[in-house]
Amino acid sequence: MYAVLFALCDDRIGEVDRSKLTQQALMKCFISGLDKADDICGPCDIPVEVCEWKGVTCNADKKVEEFWWSRQWRDGTGTLNFAFLPSSAKNLYMYSNALSGSIKLACLPAKMEDLRLIENQLTGSLELDMLPATMKIVRLGTNKFSGTISLVHLPRALTCLSLFGNLLSGTVCLTSLPPSLEELSLSSNNFEGSLDFTKLPHRIAKIYLFRNMFAGTIDLRHLPETLHELDARHNRLTGAVRVPQEGHFELQGNDKLTLLKSVVELHDKYQTSCMRRTVGKEIINARVDAQSVDPSEPNCCIWAGVACRNRRIISIKWDASTNANIYGLEWLPVSLERAQITGKPICTTLKTRLLPRSLRFVYLERCGLHGQLDLRALPDMLEELHVPQNNFSGDVWLTSLPPDMRVVNLERNEVKRAYVCNERLSLPLRRVQLYSPQCPQVVCFDGERAVPRILTEPYLRGEV
Repeated sequence: MYAVLFALCDDRIGEVDRSKLTQQALMKCFISGLDKADDICGPCDIPVEVCEWKGVTCNADKKVEEFWWSRQWRDGTGTLNFAFLPSSAKNLYMYSNALSGSIKLACLPAKMEDLRLIENQLTGSLELDMLPATMKIVRLGTNKFSGTISLVHLPRALTCLSLFGNLLSGTVCLTSLPPSLEELSLSSNNFEGSLDFTKLPHRIAKIYLFRNMFAGTIDLRHLPETLHELDARHNRLTGAVRVPQEGHFELQGNDKLTLLKSVVELHDKYQTSCMRRTVGKEIINARVDAQSVDPSEPNCCIWAGVACRNRRIISIKWDASTNANIYGLEWLPVSLERAQITGKPICTTLKTRLLPRSLRFVYLERCGLHGQLDLRALPDMLEELHVPQNNFSGDVWLTSLPPDMRVVNLERNEVKRAYVCNERLSLPLRRVQLYSPQCPQVVCFDGERAVPRILTEPYLRGEV
């Protein structure tokens, strides 16, 4: 039996032979490169259907769509052969392991959308122009990839490319990036050459280039309005550059580069711009006499309900009595750690991927927020999310919550279904409150029912 399996998993067999293999056999071959494959599929003498394997998610047709095997750290050793991934696979999450060897991006399934292999020990080169056309997210940071890369023929659907913390080198072209790209991270590599920011994608929001060897002058006069974070610290840039007033730009550590505005002034203006985009032009009733406050005053720390640390906004607490309209939450300051807004009509969707990455506590009650709530894009540092009595609808996924999340409160919304994987619920998670008169359905991927921490009845203080 083992001889047959090893023959099937031989990397030298052709695509025609692989097309004849079942999904079970393909996934068996794929995980055969992992040193602890039995932890995923169980012992060989007790066959388990592939859709019931640990970390495997299948669609309604029982085709593998997602494989999640992460945070095994030193125990997550092995190699990867993408050629054995089923053609139906869309998402592959194998980050924070000890995977080694090289990878062939050209062998990824044609339907692949999300590839995350951060924090491993993978080596070799990266042929990014061979990525599937459907690819949206590629995160390969903190590995040992080397050689040059090309950014000229990336998939047009790509929204995020993160390659930080590798050994990559050579020059990069920023003038032919895909139109959908929103985030690009090339930091902590050995890239060199000049940087051309004059033809960036119109959706780009974040660019990280720090700790490389980029040189020459830069022109920041033609940046897209969507760009609000650019970090090019510790390179070899020269000349003088005028930094835009709106946006968060980090250029320190370039000894021969002259900034025409101070970093403090830039940050204050950026922070003010974020707050003005959030509440409009009216002055929030400040802690001082409102008549004495200059509308152009960049110090938002004097606003009512705002707390700062070293002139950085870390907390916002507003309620129905706050004298300002709130137009959205997409431009909250990047330094924000705590947001509490109660009874203020915002009446928009909540784009979780645009929330500040430093957020730890969010409380948004009776704000008229609506649409589908994406819990898979929450800030990694978030510990509590309370959004009761809003109008969120559709499905929510509890399969990729932040690692330190303790409480998720979705009570009295219009959520129809909640998808749960008990294996993926982190230890700190105390409860998920789902109660609503609509009685949302809980769908559990790895058992008949979800663990008791998933509450569909009203939460009474003192429980769980």
